[in-house]
Amino acid sequence: MKFSYLKSYLDGPAARAIEGLLVTKGNYQSVVDILHDHFGEKQKIISKHMDELLRIPPCNNEKICPLRFVYDKINTHVRGLKALGIDSGQYGSLLIPVILSRVPNEIALLIAEHTQSDIWSISDVLEIIKNEIEAREMMDQLQTADVKDTKSIKPRQGTTSSFHTKGELSQRQSCCYCDGNHSTVDCTKEHDVLAKRALLKKHWGCFICLREGHTQG
Repeated sequence: MKFSYLKSYLDGPAARAIEGLLVTKGNYQSVVDILHDHFGEKQKIISKHMDELLRIPPCNNEKICPLRFVYDKINTHVRGLKALGIDSGQYGSLLIPVILSRVPNEIALLIAEHTQSDIWSISDVLEIIKNEIEAREMMDQLQTADVKDTKSIKPRQGTTSSFHTKGELSQRQSCCYCDGNHSTVDCTKEHDVLAKRALLKKHWGCFICLREGHTQG
């Protein structure tokens, strides 16, 4: 039974390596030994993990799915290396520039802002990416819920007062970031990405046009 189960998961060179061996209890250990001799070299497995890390395609847009794919692939190979006894501290300094080149510039800057030590660790970098992905996923869920709620509300005929209120809102020059007498887009005060996002959310600011009064974008 163990031989049959193992054989069902083999293909390519691994399947060819045990061709001709009958599926019997006595041959099971022989199969394990053959596969270990051919494919169980630790250095080859380590090299394969590193090759796959270098082949991960970059995520050049702000969409969550490609970013989640990049994170999951990196995390999988880092965990695979750890299972082989290779700590990320042994290769982290070399891999981190590769990781930064695979994520959008906004997240690369976020990592640089929130990493305090002189030598960055893989675990810290991955944690920042993970938190950013989860924040974006939550924001997408909230925006999807807002769109559904908006579609479920029937439009009402506008009144003079409502048009007046909307006009005042669109002309307002109060900055979401610093409450200064200028538009948010013209603000020169330094804020990191997470702080800007929190301030926009607090003031019902749009993530695209930066104006208050709606949360589209």
